Amino acid sequence: MAKTNCKICDAEHYAHGWCKPHYNRWWRYGDPTHTPHRPTAEERFWSKVNKTPTCWLWTGPSRSGYGLFAWGSAKTLKGHCAHRHAYELVRGAIPEGKVLDHLCRIPLCVNPDHLEPVTLGENVLRGIGTSAINKRKTHCVNGHEFTPENTRIGKTGHRACRACDRENARRRLKDSGRQPVSESAKARMRKAVEEYSEASTAEIAAMLGWSEGHTRRVKSAVYGTVDRTRKTCTAGDCGRPAVARELCNTHYTRWRKHGDPNFEQPPTPAFCKIDGCGRSHRARGLCKSHYRRLRIEETRTA
Repeated sequence: MAKTNCKICDAEHYAHGWCKPHYNRWWRYGDPTHTPHRPTAEERFWSKVNKTPTCWLWTGPSRSGYGLFAWGSAKTLKGHCAHRHAYELVRGAIPEGKVLDHLCRIPLCVNPDHLEPVTLGENVLRGIGTSAINKRKTHCVNGHEFTPENTRIGKTGHRACRACDRENARRRLKDSGRQPVSESAKARMRKAVEEYSEASTAEIAAMLGWSEGHTRRVKSAVYGTVDRTRKTCTAGDCGRPAVARELCNTHYTRWRKHGDPNFEQPPTPAFCKIDGCGRSHRARGLCKSHYRRLRIEETRTA
């Protein structure tokens, strides 16, 4: 039987005188020449938006409270947050380095009038997270105001109250049982620092007849900072900060293990010490093969 072609196109016949695509259109729409309307990406987007008198609420898929929208074919699929897409459709491109802040505080809202481009840091501080809550605080937990003079910025960027720091320092001093620094000691320290401004803590301690620890304590009480001057290692020409017994960590470890801070480990041989072997060293001056034999002999004689 000879093959026939579609009455509308030259494709191979499928049923009722039509090819498969035209037959499917007739079966679905009643007209083999019907062309279904495919909505554009913009039409699909706005069909998922419920415009209320205040907010434009997204009714499509969402994640973490924010709407998601995707467009394109399977090979060119693109997508991002629904509120960003709405802003780009109405207002244009989002400025580089900026994010959109919801002024209405409703993440599903895509109304461009409720979106403002701001920096990421400003967007975080406008929210209700821990960083934003702490940033809006004007007083510490003990009621001290965060003025420039009473605020200390930590290494991680957090704020700390200087008045609380002083109270905590006095409490620690009281709990330790030590007596507070007297006014006469503070006066002697001020006078020594004024006369010998370039002198180190050790030199000031020698002039005043104090220990270095007490000198640092008085200096901290007078100037509000702790002197972190440390001794250097006395082993040879090391010069690194001393950890214990006026030695650095390396020389102190050598003294603990070998009794001599200047102890040097004998160099490791490069080859096996057995004459005529020539293979690379593994352990105890032997290559891998000879070292295994030695371990077997030691196990047998044990």
